[in-house]
Parts: sequence; structure tokens; C-alpha cells
Amino acid sequence: MPRGFHGWVIAMVGCASPMTKAERALDKFADGETTAWHEARYAVESAILDPQLRHEPETWAIRGQVYLTQVGDPLLAALAADPLELSLRSYEAAAELGADEPLKARMRAEVPALEAVVQQRLAHHVTVRNWLSAAEELQLAQRVHRVNLSIGTGDIEREIALRRLACRVEAEAGDVERAADHYEALVAITQAHEMPLALDVILALKDRGRPKRARALALAASTALPDHLDLFEVRVGLVFDLGDPVMAKATVDERREALSASAEGALRAASLYQRIDASGLARMMWSRVIELQPDHFTARLALGQSIMRHAGAMRTTFRSEAGPMSRALWRSLEELWRQAEAHLQHAHRIEPARGAPLESLVQLYADKWAGIDPAALSPEDRDAFEADQVRRSSAEAMLAVP
Repeated sequence: MPRGFHGWVIAMVGCASPMTKAERALDKFADGETTAWHEARYAVESAILDPQLRHEPETWAIRGQVYLTQVGDPLLAALAADPLELSLRSYEAAAELGADEPLKARMRAEVPALEAVVQQRLAHHVTVRNWLSAAEELQLAQRVHRVNLSIGTGDIEREIALRRLACRVEAEAGDVERAADHYEALVAITQAHEMPLALDVILALKDRGRPKRARALALAASTALPDHLDLFEVRVGLVFDLGDPVMAKATVDERREALSASAEGALRAASLYQRIDASGLARMMWSRVIELQPDHFTARLALGQSIMRHAGAMRTTFRSEAGPMSRALWRSLEELWRQAEAHLQHAHRIEPARGAPLESLVQLYADKWAGIDPAALSPEDRDAFEADQVRRSSAEAMLAVP
């Protein structure tokens, strides 16, 4: 404990006062007399009961120091219930009662240490995802931060650390609007967006019914961090979900050329186009992935399934109209089924243990000949029908193997 502090205490209350005893006991404790802490605690609690001393900010400041000493000493930690809360409450009272500049200077040497302890505990709860305890600890951290500000010890690094932790806690277990407020305050301080923190807050806003604020934050963050594709994908989805498919498509179109430069980017573009119901463009992007990486399982499977759906939609549209199916239309459908089949078979060769390509092939052969009487087929088409039944049986047999 710093020397000389008891001088102004003696001048204020006299050498026999409880506060003088507390101060002297803390001096002895600092010199290694471990039992002196108990004297300090008894003296300061006696002072709190004194009608005059309890209204003096110095009384509460010394009480804050007594319990801060307990917080930092493992041998004393269990001697009072929640010494951290007692220390914080005391420093709050000292500030509220109008601590003068000399007392604030004293507190400026102590309260930051209290804030460091609270933030450390808060960070631990966030790390282990104990959100209930983290929410309680966040309240303490915000209180001690306010005390620090009131006595003139605002620290930018502590402010940044607290804002980051508050974003996590509020996004997971608190008020998502407050989480967004903390994030925006953090960006204002650091002049930079942060991943994955931005995405965590945006998704929390989206999941808890704040899509407009989520969209605004996603736009700002993805503009500042254009290389973060997860962020860009969430932004596009929010625009689409809020009823603006034209803007959603335009947003992806704007990035399509850049995304097409890599298989990963083209795959993300395909997923986005599929998400916003632009299946033709999605197929174009899956084709681009295959052009860059021919043995890309996901692109092969997705493209085959998308072509299947496209052929099915064409057939359904035709059946809703009058008149027999033309030979030209049937040949167009056959070409689509052939393309889908080729991609699905390639996907199966890439990862033979995966069942999805085989399941899609079985569905393709079933859909292709659904509602058609084999007896009415031409010899050429009957041969095609029988060949597809053999392929379907083969796919079903492979699926049946454990």
C-alpha cells in the first residue's frame, strides 16, 4: 500500500478514528503482517456505522481498498462473501459522494486493478461459454468501467476489450440491440470492422427478428471486409429475405467476376444464386467450378441435381398445357437428363462411399419415365427405357450395400 495516505485521514477524523486504524492496519498488512487485514476490515466496517464517517467519500475509498486487497490475495479470498462486489460498491459510493481530486488520484491507482480482475473473469466465462455467469460479470465490468471514467482513468484498451466482450455476451444471452450498439461503438473507436465478431452480431440480430438492422450492419461490414465470403453471403441472404430479390441478384452479379476467379469463390456464387432463386446462374457457376476443378464433388452433385430439377420443371410445364409432347421437346429433355446423369455418375466416382449421387440417379431414372407406358414407346425409346431400368437397379443395389 502506498505510504502517506493516512495523513489526510488523521487530519479529517483524528488519530483515534476507525479510518486511521484501517489505514494503519493496511500499512502493516503491506509490510507482511497477514493478520492486520482483519484489523483493517473491522475498522472500516466500524467506520461505515459511524453517522459522520459513512457520508465521507474517503471512508468508502478505504473500504474499497480493503476488499480490493482481499480480491488479490488467495489466502483472504474466502473470508468475505464476494469481496469484488464489496470493493466495487465502495468505490462507487466514494465517487458518488463527491471524491475530491486528491482522493480521485488515489483511486486512480486502485480502481484500474479492480477493472482488470473483472474483465479477466468475464473473459473466462466467455471463453467457456458460460453465458449466465458472463451476463452477471458483464454488469460488474460495466459498473467498474463507469467508476474509472468518473475518476478520470478511462483507458482505450480496456474500453476496446470491454466492448468486444459485451458484444459476445449480449449476442449470445442478452439484448441483441445492445450487442449491435456495442459493436458500432467498437468500430467507432478502432475505425475497423472485426471478424468473426461482426458475423456473430449480425446473425444474432437476424435470428432474433431484427433483419433490417442486421442488413445495415452486414452492408457496412462486408463493404469494409470484401474478402470475407461468409459475411457477403449473409448480406445477400438478408437482402433477399427482406423482399428485394432484384437487389440481392445485383449484389451477387457485382462480385461474380471476382468470385469466378477461384473454385471456392465460384462455388460460393453458385450457392448464393441458388439461395435467391436464380438457378440458371447457379448452374453457370457450378460449371465454372468444374472447369477450374473437374473432380469437385460438391459442384458435380449440385449441378446434376439442379439440371434434374430444371428438366422436371420443363416437363411439368408442358404437361399443364394441351397437346402431345413434341419429339423435339423430348429430345431436349433427354439431353438435360443425360447431362445430369453424367455429373451424378462423376460425383459417385469421386466419392463412391457417399450415397447422395446414387440416390439422385435412382430419382432421375424414376422421374424420366414417370407416367409413360413402355408398350407405347418406339423401339429406340424402349431400348433407352430398359437400359435406364438396369442402371436404376444397379444404383439401388449399391445403395443397399452397408
